[in-house]
Amino acid sequence: MIMKRVHFHGITGYLLVTAATTVVLVGLVVWSSRTQEPTAFMVLPVSPQHDVSGLRELQSSLDETRRLHSLILNAQDRRPPKLKDPICSVVLQAKEEQLAHEHISFAVKNAEMLIINDDNAGINSAEGTTVPHQNSSATKSNTMDTRQPRSMRSVMTLTENCTRYVLETGFLFARVSEEELSFPLAFSIIAYKDLEQVERLLRAVYRPNNVYCLHADRKSDVDFQSGLRLIVGCLPNVFMADVSVDVKWGAVSVLEPELECMRRLLAHRAKWRYFINLTGQEFPLKTNRELVQILTALRGANDITGTHHPMFHFRWKNSKPVPYNLTISKGDVHVLASREYVDYVTNSRVAHELLEWLRYSFIPDESFFSTLNHNPQLGVPGSYLGPIEGFDKHTLRSYKIWHFYQNHPCAGKFVRNICQLGVGDLPRLTSSPFLIANKFLYDYQPLAYDCLEKWYFDKVRLENLGLAESINVSQYENSDIVKLRYTGLMHPKLR
Repeated sequence: MIMKRVHFHGITGYLLVTAATTVVLVGLVVWSSRTQEPTAFMVLPVSPQHDVSGLRELQSSLDETRRLHSLILNAQDRRPPKLKDPICSVVLQAKEEQLAHEHISFAVKNAEMLIINDDNAGINSAEGTTVPHQNSSATKSNTMDTRQPRSMRSVMTLTENCTRYVLETGFLFARVSEEELSFPLAFSIIAYKDLEQVERLLRAVYRPNNVYCLHADRKSDVDFQSGLRLIVGCLPNVFMADVSVDVKWGAVSVLEPELECMRRLLAHRAKWRYFINLTGQEFPLKTNRELVQILTALRGANDITGTHHPMFHFRWKNSKPVPYNLTISKGDVHVLASREYVDYVTNSRVAHELLEWLRYSFIPDESFFSTLNHNPQLGVPGSYLGPIEGFDKHTLRSYKIWHFYQNHPCAGKFVRNICQLGVGDLPRLTSSPFLIANKFLYDYQPLAYDCLEKWYFDKVRLENLGLAESINVSQYENSDIVKLRYTGLMHPKLR
């Protein structure tokens, strides 16, 4: 008897093939929004000719899947993630001027993770403790500009047993508070490379009461796509987008995965409240609990950038008039959006016609969400009613440094005018009011990513112990996007 495991985006089927007959047994777990418990597996009748030992093997597999779902729902085993933490305690305590000082070298050129100062005794942390030098022979595998990601073979081995996978990788480390349970979130992650980086991002934002849609670019290599599906197959509230898009910069294909995920997320049983779209090269600066507190303070407002500045008008030259006399604006494709806004974007006639008009414009992804959020006459839920003529973007979503804005110093390097964050950026990142850090090249100064991840999970650990300080949400609830949000009803002709 041969047993084969088949993944259907969260539905796991088991196909038994025998010489005598072929019988299909489908194990279907239905995620209930009321009980949040999986239903029993439904097994079709089996011919008495079947091998009893094979059926026992199948039953064992079904029991394992039930155990996994129960484990994720109850989260009783909270193993911490195994973090890459060579010298992060030193780095996170260092001040910005220390990280930038010429006598404190992270040896980027020599590719050895050493911290050196004048007195040969290590550097003093903020608490005044002395940290000994790292042994160079022990740190050569953790170089500043090299990283050896997990192999596809190890991903396959780990995900063969999903229970072991979610426990050993720390996906269930965070305790979910009542506040978080009553305010579920929806995420999309659009990625095309560096499977381990995407896995670590997903682990950071993962909570069993949220819902997640992942999209792998059609151009991604086979190992990346296969590995992502294996990971997703172990997490019942995570699924892959139905369609894999060949994403091309400057074209509408950048938007298509986002809209596909929005539709899938809206159709999910979870009644999530806010949507956050991520790239595989971002990392959260706020825990899920902090995100919930901040998004609650937004009171339905969308955090979507926008400007009507004339310098961008060349993008929108089109032979056809703009539908509904809309004023086109330029913003970011990455947003914090209320469920009601996402519903409008995916289902309204206005949004569909705007998308078709923008299809023939330049970089339409930077105009679609922004335009719908900055035309008050539409009455889009949570949209912005204030002026957007200049470059003041009224956003707290992304810590993102553009070369031509120079809104923050960049301690890393610029690639295509965006700062690839490095070790020297950590002091600003860990004290920033922004929610998401953008962006990290996985093989560039990996210590920056490793230490930010450690800092993040240290915050989660304090939350688990009930020792975390409450976040001050006044900056968010008093922001312009909240004060000047649209709270009325939509115009019936513009739905």
